[in-house]
Amino acid sequence: MKTYSASLFAATLAATFAQSWAGEHEWKPQLDQVYAPEKVMEMIFDTWNKYEANLDFDQGFQKTQPVWGIATTPLFNDLMRTNSFDYPHFSWETNVNFVHYAGSWAVPVKYDLSDEDLEELLGSVNGVFFAGGATPLVDMETGETSLFYRTAQRIWNYMKKQKDEKGIDWPIFGICQGFEVIHYLANDDDKKTLSQNTIYLDSRPMSVKVADLHLNSELFAPFPEDLLKQMREEPLLYHAHDWVIAVDTYEKRRQLRDFFKILATDTHDDLEFVIAVEGNHYPVTGVMFHPETQNRVIVGFPESPADVSIKGKVNNKVTDQINYYFSEHLLRQGLKSLSTHRFKQPEFGARMEWMNSSIGFTKFGQ
Repeated sequence: MKTYSASLFAATLAATFAQSWAGEHEWKPQLDQVYAPEKVMEMIFDTWNKYEANLDFDQGFQKTQPVWGIATTPLFNDLMRTNSFDYPHFSWETNVNFVHYAGSWAVPVKYDLSDEDLEELLGSVNGVFFAGGATPLVDMETGETSLFYRTAQRIWNYMKKQKDEKGIDWPIFGICQGFEVIHYLANDDDKKTLSQNTIYLDSRPMSVKVADLHLNSELFAPFPEDLLKQMREEPLLYHAHDWVIAVDTYEKRRQLRDFFKILATDTHDDLEFVIAVEGNHYPVTGVMFHPETQNRVIVGFPESPADVSIKGKVNNKVTDQINYYFSEHLLRQGLKSLSTHRFKQPEFGARMEWMNSSIGFTKFGQ
């Protein structure tokens, strides 16, 4: 597996686009995206700065820009581990860029933080994002939970406590395995929460279960109606998973129905499963598909020699917009706790940043 450090990834990506504009590649990127073309390089270098530079917590940037915590995982496949890439923590590059896209910032939430550090970090960030991956969660036979999942439980309990005791909407967002995580947590860690249903390298439409989705949901509120129409009718949503949450499981488990509102589903091999939800009372949202990887600037262009990880993805102007509007959802949700959650100690904030943490990154194979 080819890997990059955070800074090398940004520099390499910037160089790739600079070369393509100079005509050094046969393929030509089409930069007609949500953002203006002249902003593309600015965005790339801004992302690089967010990795490399220490956030200036003294200047109060968090008064206007939320900070999302991204839950790290262990390396979840032996093939990921090499002599030069062997880290205790891991996150996809796209997770960070996805959070940054609409204006939020991101810091890691390491799964093995001490109780003291985790409590302070949760009181400093404006929400937590559980991303995709293949980390063990709940043993299907014994029900035993992993360290990563036990940390997720603590984050979940913090979210509920903020809402129940203080009336604060402190959000959680999940994608793919993160979607599984929030369902396990809402379903009392039941090992029967998931159903096996494998889909890889496949972009698909969604079946909407709520009328006027952009008006009647928090998750899809930023989306224009014409874009939602395309998401319903065209194969745009990228799936890569072995497990799903079946609609039938919702019908059997009242706690899932009480906690979540189903916004959209899909059907594969005669099994209807849930692909988008939001909490009825708590600020928890999530999707089964992968909007965070479907951005041509961040991930790659179809037929690009620079990246082989985009097979099965549409990655066009429309998916760029989908990527952006989900990122805007994170921005909107994170803004809700700006007045109550902030890094109060600059030294602690600096210690929690990406470049001061032993975290491996890769953008390949996602």
